[in-house]
Amino acid sequence: AIDSLTEKSIIETHANYISSAISHVNQNKGVPDTFSGDRMLASFNAMKGLPATHRVAAAKTLIALKKCTILETSAAATSGETRVGNMGTDGMKRFTCLSPA
Repeated sequence: AIDSLTEKSIIETHANYISSAISHVNQNKGVPDTFSGDRMLASFNAMKGLPATHRVAAAKTLIALKKCTILETSAAATSGETRVGNMGTDGMKRFTCLSPA
């Protein structure tokens, strides 16, 4: 459990999780977008034009992510119309995905 890890071990475990997450997203033809602490945003079909299998690819990624860490994580997926591009305000903009779900 994470309670028994040292600060260095937590940082290393988190780095390994990020590496593994990016690998799983890439294997399933997704695009990793953002990490913030233990949260990750990845898109499937926004940039690479996957056929209708993008939902399956996202689900496979979620399942793989749940199996690859001792960190307590949660995962969610949404499907539907998504806007992709640079968004934000004059003070802070970045490339991201945005949908009503």
